[in-house]
Amino acid sequence: MKIKAAIFDADGTLLDSMGQWNLVPYKYVKSLGVAADENIAEKLFTMTISEAAEFIIDEYKLSVTVEEAVEGMDAIIREFYKNDVKLKDGAGELLEFFKSRGIPMVIGTSTDRDCIEVGLERTGISAYFDRIYTSTEVGKSKEKPDLFIQAMEFMESSPDETIVFEDGLYSLRTAAALGMKTVGIFDEVSLSNQKELKELADLYVDEGESLATLIEGLEC
Repeated sequence: MKIKAAIFDADGTLLDSMGQWNLVPYKYVKSLGVAADENIAEKLFTMTISEAAEFIIDEYKLSVTVEEAVEGMDAIIREFYKNDVKLKDGAGELLEFFKSRGIPMVIGTSTDRDCIEVGLERTGISAYFDRIYTSTEVGKSKEKPDLFIQAMEFMESSPDETIVFEDGLYSLRTAAALGMKTVGIFDEVSLSNQKELKELADLYVDEGESLATLIEGLEC
């Protein structure tokens, strides 16, 4: 697998954070004194944070603006990124492998920039990335190809030269449809999608495996 560029999702792929993200909408709605479904995040998985804000405002008839809801949810996750977030096992070794071979790397995330930057700084991996692409700034979720296309244009790579690391099935489908090399990453939050994720991905990191185990199967 000859690789010239890499796109990494952050939450659930490099950062062990999806469990916390699943609680954010619930915690935010509850903070407003409104009873919320603890599993509401399952309905928001493919959305940008702005789309998620619109959904919960409509679902719970909240008297806040989209901007206020986004900021409220961002504040909750930002606190987690600042104080508690950790890397997934082997993430540092994998990034160092790409760096040592001069492979450009970018982040492609559904999380807003001001939050994800805090998480990358806390875990010490910010310097590995040449650019951060967010669904909010691109204007499309990763169900659409726009973010991946923009990242490839920046890195001047073609789909068959670009590898994408994702824990989300919907994002991996998009990358695969573009002809990109794909790596599926196990995450407990996406447990129901693991069979399909494993079948779709060119490479797969299973439960309990280190991201560093991928290195032997990569050709740069």
